[in-house]
Amino acid sequence: MGGADDDILEGGAGDDVLLADAGNDQIDGGDGRDVVVAGLGNDEVNLGEGDDIAVALVGDGDDNYQGGQGADTYDASQATETVVIDLDQGTATGVEIGTDVIEGFENAVAGAGNDVLIAGNSGNVLRGGAGQDVFVFVHASSSGSGGHRRDRIEDFEVGDRIDVSLMDGNEAIDGLQRLTFQYDQAEFDGVGQVLFAFHQDEQNGEHTLIRFNVDEDDETDFEIEVVGCYEFSEHNFIQ
Repeated sequence: MGGADDDILEGGAGDDVLLADAGNDQIDGGDGRDVVVAGLGNDEVNLGEGDDIAVALVGDGDDNYQGGQGADTYDASQATETVVIDLDQGTATGVEIGTDVIEGFENAVAGAGNDVLIAGNSGNVLRGGAGQDVFVFVHASSSGSGGHRRDRIEDFEVGDRIDVSLMDGNEAIDGLQRLTFQYDQAEFDGVGQVLFAFHQDEQNGEHTLIRFNVDEDDETDFEIEVVGCYEFSEHNFIQ
């Protein structure tokens, strides 16, 4: 645990909890599944290897987080005001958490505000928390299809929305082509279509798959998995 000065905190090979305090600290998580809580200063954090969690506190300064290897999570669940967590550009901002750099993060957790969570270019796990949140998917490469490659929204609630307005419905044509949502259709029969399916299995329980086809092969190019069963409509999307 750090003190009031500018400290250097280093984790070992195990699963560590590193707590910074005041001062502009340097933190290295090392190996293992670590939890790092930045303090009141402007800290430099290297999470290292393992599936790590960086916890942003209210009033903790403008911090620089480097995720490193593993599936790392940026956790701003302590915030009560709006936060914008952009895994694509590697930034997190809010009046309570300041402006953080979050490079190399796969997962994001927001707090009680009306938050915006933007998916990156790998399979992301997103949790908006309370409030009316927006989950943004920027381009087709934000999400793969099947298993760990797809993006996952863990707590979609009434009032939340999914923003796909910047996604291209037909990658073979120049410009941004609009997606077509087919709410009662089981199979693709054209490019740019979005379909929905319910699934249940022992590992993931009940979930809804949002499937996208953006080329001519009538196959799923990428998916968003939403925990729970939902009857989606146009009111749930920004397009």
